[in-house]
Amino acid sequence: MLITDYYFFEKLTDQKSKYRRDAVVSTHSYLPLEQLRNKQGKLFVYLTGLPDSFNSTIKRKAELAITKTHNLSSIIMPDAGSGLGFGDLKGTNDALLFRVTPDLTAIEVYVCRGLKYQKQNLFMQLAAGELDEEIAAIEAKATAEQ
Repeated sequence: MLITDYYFFEKLTDQKSKYRRDAVVSTHSYLPLEQLRNKQGKLFVYLTGLPDSFNSTIKRKAELAITKTHNLSSIIMPDAGSGLGFGDLKGTNDALLFRVTPDLTAIEVYVCRGLKYQKQNLFMQLAAGELDEEIAAIEAKATAEQ
């Protein structure tokens, strides 16, 4: 399987920050994200536009970023209307695939471990529907956050 881990983040109604997205369902299996949990065991990230600190090369390519005290991943969305994107987790060799709702209230993250340099090919497979069975299988393994 290409997709090894899954996280679904969404804006909670009681959350004051307009950028914060809390994990509501996940496989609880990807250490680089699991290490971001707070003392209460909650996992959340910030879905933002690109910070000014990003260099101009990535700004020409990426639409959004996932951050938590530092940049985790830029989100490149070749077809913005599709809500699909790709990136990689900073400091790893892992590719990330994304599904983002049009209003940016929710984001699904699919992790493909060790496939950082295949992320564009993986994105093309995602867009073509070739990963639908894998997505269904990994989502079935996910459980609700506590």
